[in-house]
Amino acid sequence: MNIVSIDPSIASTAIAIKKSNKMILYNYTTKDKNYKWVKTFNNDIVFRYINYTKYKTYSESEINKISEYDEICKCMFEDIIKNIDVNEPTYIGIEGYSYGSSVGYLVDLVCFSTLLRKYLLQIPNVKKIMVVAPKSLKTNICEIVYGFKIVEEGKRVIKQVKKINTNKMGVKGGDFDKFDMLRCIIDGKIDSPIYNNLLLHCETLLSMSDIKKPIEDIVDAILLNKVVEDKILKNDYIDDEIE
Repeated sequence: MNIVSIDPSIASTAIAIKKSNKMILYNYTTKDKNYKWVKTFNNDIVFRYINYTKYKTYSESEINKISEYDEICKCMFEDIIKNIDVNEPTYIGIEGYSYGSSVGYLVDLVCFSTLLRKYLLQIPNVKKIMVVAPKSLKTNICEIVYGFKIVEEGKRVIKQVKKINTNKMGVKGGDFDKFDMLRCIIDGKIDSPIYNNLLLHCETLLSMSDIKKPIEDIVDAILLNKVVEDKILKNDYIDDEIE
């Protein structure tokens, strides 16, 4: 069985590919190879460096970015194919859009992700593709790592039973930020190529004002891989209702 999880981004797409319980990580980044966090995790992640062309006119930029996105997606497709067993079933999880993003970035991300999904449909022996909303990823990984508790609310006669899941700090899964997601890997001891290095640098990372790229994207890809694996084992695939 192959599990492929993707956190798509114009500047830092992260992919986690798991085959026979062995994981390989890819990051397609606009960062320089000498960037601190790229150098730190260079032995744990396969980096593909992206250089977008700067065009003089708006029209040129809008047309040619499609070709550039397509080339990047093609590279991702080839990397996935060479790291899976095409004779085994493949399950794919791809993180959906965050609608809190700026309009311009979101439009570009939709274009990029549409091209990527087109390539994913060409992967042999795909059994399921799950597009997972960011909030669903957070709530599901919170339950996997920290479990949940059942509480009763209301008056004695009329009581409501509620299922609540939070991390060790009392933060609800749906409210997780980038730091909470990183803590999930540490607290859940989720095995991945970056785990040991992450332990080594977690104190520094958690003390920063923000979790930097490519770490935040790689963390999401690893956690999404765990969520997809959990859903496969339970035969309970994520299928969010459209709001």
